[in-house]
Amino acid sequence: MLSTSIPGSSLATRTFLEALLVPVEHRGPAPATLLLAAHPDDEVIGAGGQLEWLAPVLSLAHLTPGIPVALDEEQRAAYLSPQVYGACRARELDAALDLAHIAPDQRHRLSGADQRCARMLVHLTWELRDLLNRLAPDLLLTHPYEGGHPDHDAAAFIAQSACGLLPSPPARLEFLSYHSCQARFECASFLPNGDTGVRAHLGARERALKRGLMAVYASQTRVLAQFTPDVERVRVAPDYDFGKAPHAPPLHYEQYPWGTDGRTFRALAGEAAVALERLAETACR
Repeated sequence: MLSTSIPGSSLATRTFLEALLVPVEHRGPAPATLLLAAHPDDEVIGAGGQLEWLAPVLSLAHLTPGIPVALDEEQRAAYLSPQVYGACRARELDAALDLAHIAPDQRHRLSGADQRCARMLVHLTWELRDLLNRLAPDLLLTHPYEGGHPDHDAAAFIAQSACGLLPSPPARLEFLSYHSCQARFECASFLPNGDTGVRAHLGARERALKRGLMAVYASQTRVLAQFTPDVERVRVAPDYDFGKAPHAPPLHYEQYPWGTDGRTFRALAGEAAVALERLAETACR
């Protein structure tokens, strides 16, 4: 079992992480959890094998509907317009969450736009703060700050900042996402900017569920082919300094036209942190 001396760990954190080590049938109920995902399918990539266990106590929030600023060549060949593509993504999300037994009233959408969340950090942080106030979860589970996708890094910023605005915030945990490691795509481990996390037990049922959930996202087949359904890790989120790059350049997303680069993201995060501090001071008067 895990040590009870995990830095900053709460009873809910220890309960959650210890439960991940054993088969689902031997686990107790999960702590109330809000999972914050940048795009539809990120919840499956990061925690698909755990969704059925989490479902009775899970709230799921997406930053964006997963419609990029501009469709790429393959997407344009398959979909008449971004609106048609977006409708497809919405149907896939509903089908995946139905399969995982996550009811409609457990699903939430913040007002972020795909590839543009870095330019909406203040508003999205305040939205998440309000959602956390309303739901009062024990845990907030989201993306790490790794330079994989600017919206993933935005989710990490928003989660840390929203918790900083609350008198009694939930514990912050992170699931695996993706990043560059020596210029190679990496999705089975965290960057070494925190601990390595707990490797979740994935039995045959959980792996089958995750494969089934991934298959539902047919529009993302090319992307999801890069990920394994056999590895999930969760760790306590570090306290990030968003003024520093998560690793030496280049960041993974700097190889793609995804709306920003690392230097711009860090500048926007710095501006947002100042604005949020002012808003918090005004709210306390």
